[in-house]
Amino acid sequence: MNKFNKAIQINRYMMFFANFIIILFHVLVQAYSTKYVISYGNAHDLLENLSIAPVSPDVTFLGAMLSYFIMMCTMLMYDWGVEDSDSKVLLLIQVICGAIIGRLLGGSYTGFILLMITHTFYISKDRRTWLWMVAACIGIWLFARQDLYGTGLKLPSIYIYLSFLNNGLRHILMMLRTLLEGANFIIFLVMSLFMIIGEIDQANLIEAQLEEASKVNERLEDYIALTEEIATNQERQRIAREIHDSIGHVLTGLSAGVDASIVLLDHNPERAKTQLNLVSNSLRAGIHEVRDSLQRLRPKALENTTLHEALVKMTQDYASLTRLEIDLYDEWEETSANSDMASVVYRLIQESVTNSLRHGHADHVEVHLFSLNDRYVIVIQDDGKGSETINEGYGLNQMRERVQAVGGHIEFDGKSGFRTYVDFPKKQERLL
Repeated sequence: MNKFNKAIQINRYMMFFANFIIILFHVLVQAYSTKYVISYGNAHDLLENLSIAPVSPDVTFLGAMLSYFIMMCTMLMYDWGVEDSDSKVLLLIQVICGAIIGRLLGGSYTGFILLMITHTFYISKDRRTWLWMVAACIGIWLFARQDLYGTGLKLPSIYIYLSFLNNGLRHILMMLRTLLEGANFIIFLVMSLFMIIGEIDQANLIEAQLEEASKVNERLEDYIALTEEIATNQERQRIAREIHDSIGHVLTGLSAGVDASIVLLDHNPERAKTQLNLVSNSLRAGIHEVRDSLQRLRPKALENTTLHEALVKMTQDYASLTRLEIDLYDEWEETSANSDMASVVYRLIQESVTNSLRHGHADHVEVHLFSLNDRYVIVIQDDGKGSETINEGYGLNQMRERVQAVGGHIEFDGKSGFRTYVDFPKKQERLL
């Protein structure tokens, strides 16, 4: 709608000016006609055509012009920025000013109602506001139209004043009035047309942007899947190298040492015993090397830091890179988890938070770590879309296997957002 804003603004200002000229025309005609009637001694005839005494031309002029000036100022205030709470007050002021103008002009001119309606559509997207303003404008129109009240209440109208002027001047003034009001109506139609076209164009633009965003999202998901596959393959290759360089080497040496001991056992028991001692020492060294290899497989986030600090950094990284808000409540002690357990807990929470963002489209996640008797408990709850039926894919299966490997228990619940519950014993045996 941006490219139509300038045209709409121009038409809006033209309606401001056109209504100013028309209202000024009406009050001047009423003032001139009143003086004209008085100068020719026809005041008695004028009063006989009215059921109520007319308002003084000076009061009509000041009241109508001041009311329109206030109405126009309240409308222009929206261009400078107006709070929602002030918007309703300004609309109410416009309705009051419109009622005063309609009353003072005796229903001779109600075209300013078109200005009020287009202004409401221009500044508000709330349908309730539209309906409220349209109802108020209908009320102003009914209040101002003297012909709807019959003979019970004839308000002063420009037609009565013009009827006392000479034919030539009356026709000129009525023609001028028709041209002015016609111009105001044409401006109203043009502005309405621009607003409708602008809304259609805006809707098409939004639809195109959503379609493009959908395509970008699909490409992003493909990229994420590809990145995960590459990372998985790289991790597999790294683990394979670790096994080959540590466990493979140790097992090959042990196999050769045991074979040699078997050969020596019958012929030279002492040398066999010595060989077995060498095998035993090699086995201990291999265990130590394997343990070091497993230590290197820990998440880098846990290197030279505590589990709590690593989790805090994780939540901060998510907050800076995504819209996801994470509240971490850690009631564990710093020394509560050994190195093996810290890796399991870190990976578990990392996977849960990633799932909340990617699959649950959550905005908020709570991670609560606390103790219950002789067990550690982890509860992870998000406000995402959840799922009544949970089909455990690769990620959830990996979480379950990690927890079961340390003697723990895990449950998933997708009825209200997504909830992950984990508990495992405090006393953990080292994996090696």
